[in-house]
Amino acid sequence: MNDDVLTRNTDGELAVRTVSSTESATVVNPNDVYTRDTDGKLCIRTVGGSGGGSAVKVNTTITLVSADWSNNSQTVSISGITSDGVVIVSPVPADQSAYVSAGILCTEQAEGTLTFTCDTAPSGNIDVNVVML
Repeated sequence: MNDDVLTRNTDGELAVRTVSSTESATVVNPNDVYTRDTDGKLCIRTVGGSGGGSAVKVNTTITLVSADWSNNSQTVSISGITSDGVVIVSPVPADQSAYVSAGILCTEQAEGTLTFTCDTAPSGNIDVNVVML
């Protein structure tokens, strides 16, 4: 079994390469973003020019407080968020329906903050998972 994985070439640019079923996390290029674990499953691993640093810089859950919506917008402070990091937001499963129904989107990213907007302010608090790579 072969899989294409995201990696960095010698110039530091993102590139795709094929990983064979015989490769494991211990023998894959140290700059790979995705690799195989010892069970043969793809996983995120530590990345960096010399293999140092973590792929995940922020991993937290925030609460969009119902009373904090102003003009269908809310800004939340999150330690470690940068203006140029790759941010992934997703409501916790229990709040997904309310998140979607309210039309909530993360629409702005700045140093230490994310701004969310909505079509309709939700009546309850909504928990959102935030990951920054």
